[in-house]
Amino acid sequence: MEGIQIETCTDIGGGENVGYFDSGDWLTYTIDVAEEKEYSVQYRVASQSSGGSIQLLEQDDNELISIQFSGTGGWQEWKSVLSEPFTLSAGIQTIKLTSNTGGFNINWLEIREKDDFTDIYDSKNQSITVFPNLMIDHELNIIIPTNIGFATTNFYSTDGKLLLSKNQPVVNGKILVSTKELNSGVYVLSVVANKNVFTQIIKKF
Repeated sequence: MEGIQIETCTDIGGGENVGYFDSGDWLTYTIDVAEEKEYSVQYRVASQSSGGSIQLLEQDDNELISIQFSGTGGWQEWKSVLSEPFTLSAGIQTIKLTSNTGGFNINWLEIREKDDFTDIYDSKNQSITVFPNLMIDHELNIIIPTNIGFATTNFYSTDGKLLLSKNQPVVNGKILVSTKELNSGVYVLSVVANKNVFTQIIKKF
């Protein structure tokens, strides 16, 4: 990388994000592409006001795709932006993320086949019902206000480490999650359902 710094992140999952992007700053990633086909990239970004422009390059510096986005209203106010499809060659290769303009942060990026993106993580106004919030046994009931087939539940430690992840069918708007693998403690629960992400603090005795 060049010109990038890390900082504490308050987005879902916590941890750290990269930031302090100026025009021309870059990061490189080594990826292993199973098959040559069309992919899309999703970025989790935050920007106080100006937004930004990101260019994704192949290892020979040919452009794969670029994307522009507007400000989010704060350096830790996060939204996800999705690119148009582009073609990746098969095999192990290096790609470069370059900032065309500065003034934004990135928490993560994700590359998938172009038709696989169904979860754009931007919902702030939805809610879920979780009970009990204070778990004495090992089962957690979650009521999800959306009509979907499956939901993913992720349990994070308070310092942002993913400890448990489960993908389960939603039956009549509800899932029952076993937490036997978790010790007593406080966790951040993240539920990914369709195009929404819901979070809640859970304590287990």
